Amino acid sequence: MAALSAFAPTGAEAQVGRFMGGGTIFNFSPACVNAGWDRNSEAYLVRFQPANIGSNADRDLLTFLGSAHSFSMQRDGGFTTWWSAVDHAFLGSGIGYSDATWDDHADMRIMSMWPSDPDANTMVPVRIRGQIRHFGHVPWCRVEFDVIVQQR
Repeated sequence: MAALSAFAPTGAEAQVGRFMGGGTIFNFSPACVNAGWDRNSEAYLVRFQPANIGSNADRDLLTFLGSAHSFSMQRDGGFTTWWSAVDHAFLGSGIGYSDATWDDHADMRIMSMWPSDPDANTMVPVRIRGQIRHFGHVPWCRVEFDVIVQQR
């Protein structure tokens, strides 16, 4: 056991590529409101793992953790500024998942990100703004998000 632990990543090495912070979702479309979402914003703890940084896989992963709902989106090769199909998991009054290849997949696009290409050496906060379509597995439910995360 001691021999194996010698090769385990230590504090800073274990966190390379993990950006933590917070954010909100807001601007719920009528389809969202009809499905029971309030028109107010919702606050979340947020984790962002960009593709190929540290031990991250070749996909971007954005996870929102809230007291009533949690959800995540991931896209092989990374998120884009164009509407792109994403794997979407949602935990709320029920649990839902849709793969990017399924007919009922969610779409996501990044509206802005600064710095635009975070890497292992990015120590400043990263601000990401975007939109999700078919959010929470509700057809045409569209929300916006705004997050600020920083590498640990």
